[in-house]
Amino acid sequence: MLRPHVLTVGRYEPDGDGRLVRTAVTAVEVASGAAGACTAVGLPVTGPDGAGAVRLVLPNDEDLTYAKIRLDGPSVRAVLEHPVADSLAAATVWAALWTMTRDGALPAAEFVGAACRLSGHLEDVGLYTQVLTQAETAIRRYAPAPARDGLRAQLGASLLGALRGDDGVGAGSDRQRAAMRVFALLARGAADAPASTGENTVHGFVTVLESVLGGRPGSAPAHGDRADVVPGLDVDAEMRWAALQALAALGRADQDRLDEALAAEVTAQATVWHRTASAAIPDPRVREAAWTAVMTGRTADGRVLSNDHLSATAAGFTASRPDLAAPFDDRYWPGLASIWDSRSNGLASRTIEGLFPAVQDALPGGPDAQDGHPVVLAARAWLAEQPDAPRALRRIVVERTDDLVRALRAQAAG
Repeated sequence: MLRPHVLTVGRYEPDGDGRLVRTAVTAVEVASGAAGACTAVGLPVTGPDGAGAVRLVLPNDEDLTYAKIRLDGPSVRAVLEHPVADSLAAATVWAALWTMTRDGALPAAEFVGAACRLSGHLEDVGLYTQVLTQAETAIRRYAPAPARDGLRAQLGASLLGALRGDDGVGAGSDRQRAAMRVFALLARGAADAPASTGENTVHGFVTVLESVLGGRPGSAPAHGDRADVVPGLDVDAEMRWAALQALAALGRADQDRLDEALAAEVTAQATVWHRTASAAIPDPRVREAAWTAVMTGRTADGRVLSNDHLSATAAGFTASRPDLAAPFDDRYWPGLASIWDSRSNGLASRTIEGLFPAVQDALPGGPDAQDGHPVVLAARAWLAEQPDAPRALRRIVVERTDDLVRALRAQAAG
């Protein structure tokens, strides 16, 4: 049964600048009743130009209640091409688009394209950061594997434009820093691209990342030319380590370079960033050492990993190159119960969530075929074989499996 909801539904149309502005609104009470029941809304959905007119019908306008929103077809077409003028309505629209992407109702490519076209209109830095971060996630988790390299290049070009001041993103602004963070995250995935198509993409990312670090001989502009690439960026420790983590994942920063960067500025946070970068180096031996460290909770010399250091190592292990993580999938399941029993809930949760084999490619055959994915089958087999496992542990496995199935179905639908 549904509980009653009181909400508003708004109608939006383009103004003279092409921005969607509200032209009508009505209050609605969704009465309690059976799931799937419909409530009539007294709001016109076609304008004077007929059914083909650009318009957005926005349920839960003004965000008055908790609701999962799915926009209708004409509304989706409108918001993929036109910015929404009101910031709260824009946040509601982007939340709906993200939900639809995760549900496989909107192809990831459509979400990424909209983010590239429209993110410059998002003046609120929180929403701007959220949309760009979700676009990177859409490429990595919800886009079909053959489409990722092209989408990564598309989003990378858009982010580089923002870093250089396009779309009104000011030099030295919080939005520029947000764009740089997402650019560095996006760059990690360039290591996954096929060798036949990915080298140019990798080179483009490396050039920008090296410029942020001041340049290195033979790989990027010298320090004095950095302003030509990313003008005005405040390159502090966070920005430097974001670039180094991406370069490490791409195989362009070795352990000596990472150690040198840490020695130049030793802080607690820098040590955490250094662990992620070190574990991200695309070498099977490095990944084996990172896996062992997280699963045992100790470094190679026997020191116990703190919560933050364990999570940082796991983040590096999963930072790029899923092919290097795939051999560990079968080794994941046998140790879960002992990890949970031998560690605090916090450390055990970080271990189990951090190494869950969630970055996978969809099977052929459509969304329904994904229930037969080997990792999904292994997860469900573990749940069936461990009915008496602690409920908190089972919850983690259930939730992560659900996230994986959602991602696989979205890939297949896209």
